[in-house]
Amino acid sequence: MGRRTLVPAEELPENQAEPPHVKAARRLMRQLDRALQQQYETSYPLFLGTQLRVPMKGSPCHGDLLVIGQERKKFQPALMNLRQIGHHAAELAIANMLDHLHALRRTVDRDEVPLFAHTSVMRTVVEAAAIACRWYDPSASTVVRLLRAAVGHRYDAEQDKKGCDALPDHLPYTAQARQEARNRFDDARKLIAEAGITEGLGRDGKTVAHLVWHDGTKIPTKIEWSGEVATLFPDLPNIYQIGSGAIHSVPWHLSEVLIPSIDAVSGFRAAPNPLSIAGAVDAALAACGKVLQHFGAFYGLDVTELIQKMEVRRRTVFVYMQEYIHARDEARNP
Repeated sequence: MGRRTLVPAEELPENQAEPPHVKAARRLMRQLDRALQQQYETSYPLFLGTQLRVPMKGSPCHGDLLVIGQERKKFQPALMNLRQIGHHAAELAIANMLDHLHALRRTVDRDEVPLFAHTSVMRTVVEAAAIACRWYDPSASTVVRLLRAAVGHRYDAEQDKKGCDALPDHLPYTAQARQEARNRFDDARKLIAEAGITEGLGRDGKTVAHLVWHDGTKIPTKIEWSGEVATLFPDLPNIYQIGSGAIHSVPWHLSEVLIPSIDAVSGFRAAPNPLSIAGAVDAALAACGKVLQHFGAFYGLDVTELIQKMEVRRRTVFVYMQEYIHARDEARNP
């Protein structure tokens, strides 16, 4: 398709200025670039900076330590390990979120912009944010948080084992890879058991469906991330779900970039959709904001100013989107 510009050079006669709607699209792209840059630069030091985070007294993070300290001594070492595993998983998710936030910025380059890639990147940002929020959730009890860490740890080891079990038998490293994966899965189950957490079977009496705390609290071992996203980001499910169209190459989603063209054999050509790109950026900003809220509440940090700045960025993006819509509609109906 050639260079994916907002307006192909061959469509503009020589020395003709860009029409107002194209100028508005370029202004929108510049604002998206600015918003993503600012969000990344303000988020990174808080989330992944080298400064040691000491939880404030009364914060959920501090409360976790108190609850673990009140458990039976034989459970405490394993519970502390699970706590550390949960922290590690959340920090990896945040690193993934920020990495893809940076990648999303690269997709709004002012010379070449994507047809679909922004949607895939946005979904990664949102899912990574959901994983982080699940750990930092200030409304979750310590028991639920530790169970979530156990579920994540078990799931991680189980998927590793399934992947290695699927390796072809003839490969020279298959046997060792399978054994190491089985050992990791067994170690994960052992750690969970040492924390006083048991496995609850499903209706079939065979499949492990829940992990259960000694007081009866339980959570499922299967996580439905679409549902998690809908719960954590009630204003984002639509664009998140619509974005699955790009992930799975569904025609109804991909066709949003088609516009009539008398020169094309099919009668259409592909052109970037500025509103789709802006929607992806808005979703990514909102996801970062939700992580900020959970992260701040979990550690007892005041992140009010950072959240306010994020909200200003979203409102500003909306203003530029409205400007583009107005210019586009005028071009369509002069």
